[in-house]
Amino acid sequence: MKTVVIPNDISIPGVVNDEIYKEYTVLLEEDIKRLLKTSGGLAEVQCPGCGRGQAEIFAKVMGMTYKLCMSCGTYFVSARPPQEALIEFYKNSTACRYWRQEMANLSDAKLYYIYGPRVAWMIELADEYLGSNPLLVDFQTKYSFLIKHIQAQKVFGKIKLLEPQLFEQDNLLSKDFYVQEGGASSYRGQVDMLTSFESLERVVDPKGFIHAAFAYCKPGGLFLLTTATSSGFEYQVLKDRAPNLNPINRMNLLSLEAIVARLEEAGFEVLELSTPGRLDVEIVKNVMEKTEVPEVDPFWKYVFGKRPAKTVNALQEFLQENRLSSHVRIVAKKR
Repeated sequence: MKTVVIPNDISIPGVVNDEIYKEYTVLLEEDIKRLLKTSGGLAEVQCPGCGRGQAEIFAKVMGMTYKLCMSCGTYFVSARPPQEALIEFYKNSTACRYWRQEMANLSDAKLYYIYGPRVAWMIELADEYLGSNPLLVDFQTKYSFLIKHIQAQKVFGKIKLLEPQLFEQDNLLSKDFYVQEGGASSYRGQVDMLTSFESLERVVDPKGFIHAAFAYCKPGGLFLLTTATSSGFEYQVLKDRAPNLNPINRMNLLSLEAIVARLEEAGFEVLELSTPGRLDVEIVKNVMEKTEVPEVDPFWKYVFGKRPAKTVNALQEFLQENRLSSHVRIVAKKR
């Protein structure tokens, strides 16, 4: 199983102004309060990572409860709103609309800095594993910029968007990309590359989602997945103080072991499992500098308070090399 280290990888909070991110979280908290009053009831769920029922309350964030699975180490929100309420929230909540608008205001240079490595990753995999004119399907598309740049590479014979979540910005892409309502079944077993970026953490049923991905892929087809993981340094060290422990947008933080198990259970072979995040150490260091976090092991306070920048930088590289960063990317092939 391949592991990739990417020195110049970056996450969105590293590009967007801190004040914008703070405003987003303030709006999100207010939106969640309204959602909890109007969603029509919350449902308790078993662990989305392994399906077992033994879990303990881990944290309460913005009025919602995270649990920790004692079997596989997954963090998950329970009780949670139904899928229909969540989709409506992503489309119309003040926080999500604000965030999409701020992302739309980023320069092309910043957008390429975010998505350029992802485009290169997809093209490299298509060249290595797929034949001529492959079919690409992107699930819950959120980034029109990414799709435009993929199309410009002229590697894929056809590109389709399945259940896109562009919402008010859906006019930025031609409707020729969209899978028409009722037409999704025609792509089952036909897809050469299925991509899902930052969706696993948002779906109500991750197991069903992964099995659906398997059904869409043709034999030998690739499933590319990016998500956040509870196995990462940020969550393991800061636990409920982790700033990216964000309900609604991150309802499921599966452990690496749980993600791999779910993929293999569905029938995939995992070709690549990497955690190319670059901000775990910076995030933990910043939280510890600004906030007293008594639960953190004194060892980390010593490392961040006494050791030079060279040591801190080497720590982030260690996290990548050993799959311990909080952002995971996976390539799985349908057997």
